[in-house]
Amino acid sequence: MPRLPRVRRAAGHLRRRRRAGGRARRVLLVLPGHLQRGLVFLLSGTGLRATAVTGAASQHDYDPFRNTGRARSEELGDTLAEGIYCLLDNGLGIADATTEHWADFLESRRAFIRTTLRQVQDAPYLTGAYEDRMVAALKAALGRNLLITPDLCIRYLRAWQRDRDTWETHLLSLRARHGSAGYPDDAFRTLGVSEIVHKS
Repeated sequence: MPRLPRVRRAAGHLRRRRRAGGRARRVLLVLPGHLQRGLVFLLSGTGLRATAVTGAASQHDYDPFRNTGRARSEELGDTLAEGIYCLLDNGLGIADATTEHWADFLESRRAFIRTTLRQVQDAPYLTGAYEDRMVAALKAALGRNLLITPDLCIRYLRAWQRDRDTWETHLLSLRARHGSAGYPDDAFRTLGVSEIVHKS
């Protein structure tokens, strides 16, 4: 099995390494789940797609242990994103996301959550309500993770790839009908929203 990424600090920081051309080389994930799932759409079959960078981005404080509902609802997205980035970190692609990969990755992720849970419970400086929230969130994430199977991961990725192919086909058809360089008003008409768009 490929080596797993280093254990990352449980905070909501995004760190990117860049290479020439503005292509994101690697995105380290301990992000809010909705951002992780969004980053998955930057993937091609073999890595991250080129992205444009304009302006600056910032993120509000992120507490991954805020509540158990969040931990449960984000665990599938976290697992899929981390499993894919594990492959990319090891020079592999989505085609390498086999049943064996997911079985090994799920086992490692569960071990990681259990280890983190033990460390939180053993940490003398964590006490009271914050420790209780951390323990509850980690237990909720682990419980949800135990429902995730390698087959579910594979079926989800296949459905995601079909959706991406459908979207790409749709974009090509729009470009064929309307050209690639147009005015916003043309796009509004195509989408059928020109009557409701407010112009400044």
